[in-house]
Amino acid sequence: MKLVRYGPPGKEKPGLTVAQATELVAALNSVEWTAGCADADPLTPRSQAEQDMLALVGTLNGMGLDKGLANDLRTTVRDAGKQIAEGTVPQTCKKLAELGKKIAEKTGKKNGLTTPQAAQLSAARAAIAAELGC
Repeated sequence: MKLVRYGPPGKEKPGLTVAQATELVAALNSVEWTAGCADADPLTPRSQAEQDMLALVGTLNGMGLDKGLANDLRTTVRDAGKQIAEGTVPQTCKKLAELGKKIAEKTGKKNGLTTPQAAQLSAARAAIAAELGC
């Protein structure tokens, strides 16, 4: 809830840094776990996927991509993150598949992704999808 209020880290000018959002998500999962929510266990795939999506945003932010491309990819990752936070894994998987298509479409294009950038993003996306059983 606080991520939405303060601005998600997947925006061009977020209210939170990726590091702050990572700490906040970990703290919220800890509170949920203490309250008995099994999905918030830091060892569950959902919790790990939340952390990995934030790391993916950090990777995107550090790539120096074209502004429009970076915003497009961050929006897709942010949307996937919202879905997992809501517990809708099938929708998360759809957003991750959409991200995979965008990465493939933008690879080697003008103002797009280089092959190494695409490989790095694809590997991160595939790892998250595997954690969730997509």
